[in-house]
Amino acid sequence: MSKKSEKLSLAGRYAAAFLNLAAEQEKLDVVANDLAALKKMIGSSADLARVTLSPVLHKADVEKALTVLAEKAKFSDLTIKFIHAVAENRRLAILPEIADAFLELLAKRRNEIAAEVITAAPLAANENAKLANILTKISGKKVRIAGREDKNILGGFKVQLGSRMIDASIAGKLERLKINLEKGI
Repeated sequence: MSKKSEKLSLAGRYAAAFLNLAAEQEKLDVVANDLAALKKMIGSSADLARVTLSPVLHKADVEKALTVLAEKAKFSDLTIKFIHAVAENRRLAILPEIADAFLELLAKRRNEIAAEVITAAPLAANENAKLANILTKISGKKVRIAGREDKNILGGFKVQLGSRMIDASIAGKLERLKINLEKGI
């Protein structure tokens, strides 16, 4: 087994155990929000990423720093206890993978799928709702939309729905037109 698959397998086991515990305590949404926020914090802070990856820092110091961070972020007690357990077992380096695995397991449990929607300008709330309904009909699952802007698509949108990519952007249409014209020449 490769290092990456071992890491993902371990993260999956932690995530599954935490998912079951959160479900028992009826705190799935709270914990999901906490883990998503924690992953975002680790991804956006090089210092925090170093703290979670460093084997030379004392475990007590790392736990204390993460506890302060978690309390300031107003994470639930359950999430804070979980972070402590992960720190105690020296598995902080896989926290982002645990968060991903948790959110993926939760989505499967709820028959949900994530869709990344890329637009040139932000979608209005009603447009977002319409798009979610259309994507729900296409996928047969409840769709959670995460949007981001990219001015390079010029207009329209791109949607990543699971492994499927839907490109209805102006830039995509121009690129396809260019390819067709080049083939015809």
